[in-house]
Amino acid sequence: MKQKTPVLKSKNPVLAAVAKRSKDDLLKYARAFAVNRTRGTVLSERGSVLRNPLRQAIGTMFHKLPGCYVFVFPWQTRVAITNLFVFEPLDILWLDDNGVITHIRERFAPFALHAGTPKPARFVVELPGGTVVSTKTQLGDQISVHGLLSPAPSERPRKLFNTLSKK
Repeated sequence: MKQKTPVLKSKNPVLAAVAKRSKDDLLKYARAFAVNRTRGTVLSERGSVLRNPLRQAIGTMFHKLPGCYVFVFPWQTRVAITNLFVFEPLDILWLDDNGVITHIRERFAPFALHAGTPKPARFVVELPGGTVVSTKTQLGDQISVHGLLSPAPSERPRKLFNTLSKK
């Protein structure tokens, strides 16, 4: 006999979107490195946070992207990206202090010289090409990065998963 997944009713759109998922999806969501909180989708299951300016300058040059990179800057600033010596297209998201997307560059071509943003950003997220389209990510969406831009405790998927599994 197949068990039904209980539905948790919530006014919070993030919790409502996540509550519609199966338990396996909830575990994947809870363990994800980068999540689109607005859409309730996983952007990347693994990744690295780059704070060191030298490491940021190297970024994905000469090697494959390990899921995603999150570049952290000490304050909001205009950030330009180059794709020299990068061998695959990238999707790039520029985020403000709150993790809200202010600019998107989809499928930034390998060996391209420049991608900038007219607005200042505090975080830049590099994802494999096609991620933005497949997750339906848009301007104004809020991104959560594990250990960096974390959701409020009431929105944590593990807490939601525990609530669903007790019923």
